[in-house]
Parts: sequence; C-alpha cells; structure tokens
Amino acid sequence: MERYRVVEGQGLYFLTFSIVQWLPVFTNQAPCRIVTESLNFCHLNKNLRINAFVIMPTHLHLVAFDEAFDGKHLQQTITDFRKFTGRRLADYCAEHSPACFT
Repeated sequence: MERYRVVEGQGLYFLTFSIVQWLPVFTNQAPCRIVTESLNFCHLNKNLRINAFVIMPTHLHLVAFDEAFDGKHLQQTITDFRKFTGRRLADYCAEHSPACFT
C-alpha cells in the first residue's frame, strides 16, 4: 500500500482512493452515496474543501485541500475519511454484494 503524503507548504492535493483488488463496488447509487455523505461530513465538520471529485467503478479521485492549508489537519481528515468510509463500504459489500466481494 502506498501512503499518501501531505507536504507542509503545499495547498491543493490530487488524491486517489482505490477499492481492494479493484473490485467494482461503485456500480450503483448506494455505495456512491456513502462516499458523498462522508465527503459532505468532512466538508461541513472537518474543513475539507473539495474542488472536484469523480467516482469510478473501482476507485475515486479527489482534488481537495484543508481550509486553513494545515497539512497535519488535512492528513488527519483523510485518515478519518478513509477509515469511516472504508468501514461503511465493507459493511455494505458484506450485506449486498456477491460472495466474491467479501
């Protein structure tokens, strides 16, 4: 797993989050809604500013920054987003996806 790097003094980041084994999880509205709700929460409560995002069947891209350009805060926000969203997506897949997804 390659870790993302947030560098102090930089402002805008292009981030990619992929699904384990590139499984096509984002093929219907429910898992996409999990991602958008999580992004919205981070925007409203964690000062994440989103310039653009796209959800593909196996991954998502995000262009974002921290409102105060605080690299440490952005890194914590990304970590929180990944943990929370990943857990919700894993639970969704366990309940709604074929056995090969779990």
